[in-house]
Amino acid sequence: MSSDQLPVLAYVDSSVLVAALAPDDVRYHSACEQLMLHANGIVTSVIAEVEVGRALERRKAPRKLRNAAQRLLAGCERVETTKDIRATAIGILPTTVRSLDAIHVATALAVSAHWFISYDVRQQVAAEEAGLTIIRS
Repeated sequence: MSSDQLPVLAYVDSSVLVAALAPDDVRYHSACEQLMLHANGIVTSVIAEVEVGRALERRKAPRKLRNAAQRLLAGCERVETTKDIRATAIGILPTTVRSLDAIHVATALAVSAHWFISYDVRQQVAAEEAGLTIIRS
């Protein structure tokens, strides 16, 4: 990124973090790396810690991958789920969007993210409805 460009704050959800950890899924892994490299700051909700951890548990991931997940999460600014974020999440449309997805969208709004990156189509719809700029790879 050149010095004359504004910094880009990217909000990533758990689907992106898990894809960044999965080099065997070339379709998503390469795109994740590129998107995350072009952002000056990566933000996610603290709920991503649980979502990523559970995804690795489901996959019976080796210790090496779990350690990589900890490093990846440590490189992200993690935002606590505040009262304001929870209140915003209640009103996220469409009303059929899952609760944790609504929290991700509300968190991105709270931090004024420039980009919203997710591989979850339902979450993308909610983010677009909320006025966020969706990055699709």
